Amino acid sequence: MNHAIESVLSSLRFADEEQAQQSLQQITELGIPTDLLEGFLEQLVRELAKFSEQDRVLTSLHRFLDSSRSPLSFLGLLEREPDALGTLLQLFSTSQYVADLLIRDPDAFDIVRLTDGQPVARSILRDEILAEVRAI
Repeated sequence: MNHAIESVLSSLRFADEEQAQQSLQQITELGIPTDLLEGFLEQLVRELAKFSEQDRVLTSLHRFLDSSRSPLSFLGLLEREPDALGTLLQLFSTSQYVADLLIRDPDAFDIVRLTDGQPVARSILRDEILAEVRAI
């Protein structure tokens, strides 16, 4: 997998190449099958190239994957919905505060993704909360 990491490093502009290499190495050690991981790294190069702060975005992505319940499931999502990675990286690039929120609660990204970042109607939220309370 070192060849894949070297390919990513040579394709992008990291200010701290050593930190980027460490983040990529840790991502490759999350137990993701090689074929899925290689496809993800190719997608990552394409998407990450769009951002000026590649170091910060990559670090946030590593932290996000590390904190998610199932990095494998998340990469499966990215395979099915390739636009999702660009959306996530855009959020990481825009605000470190938002990045930290998503890293603390990776499942919140599903809500952002499914609602296109738009507020959920109050009645829907109320109904969901009531359903949760009734279930308890």
